[in-house]
Amino acid sequence: MIPYERVEQALQYLAETDVREAEYKAEVESAKRAMDETFKTIAAASDGTVLQKEAKAGNSEQYKEAKVRYIESIAKHGAVKNERHRNELIIDVWRSINSARNKGQIL
Repeated sequence: MIPYERVEQALQYLAETDVREAEYKAEVESAKRAMDETFKTIAAASDGTVLQKEAKAGNSEQYKEAKVRYIESIAKHGAVKNERHRNELIIDVWRSINSARNKGQIL
């Protein structure tokens, strides 16, 4: 059984992480745009065919660093999002158990 105190903790966590989750999501979008812009800027400044320009941009240190920041921001957002989802599930399970108990289906 899930104690009511755990449900309170879950609700508190959800309340405390609303803004953080939104900020991390915005960080993902920002990092994605920065990565794309870095790629385009380096490719545009390079000489050669389109494939050569893309290869130079894709192998550049600036692009690799931007890609790492993007992946890290996805991981950070995913961790908070997953934890929030777990807490939502705890609340849903508690509600289901409590409802069944009130109907006499669970003793």
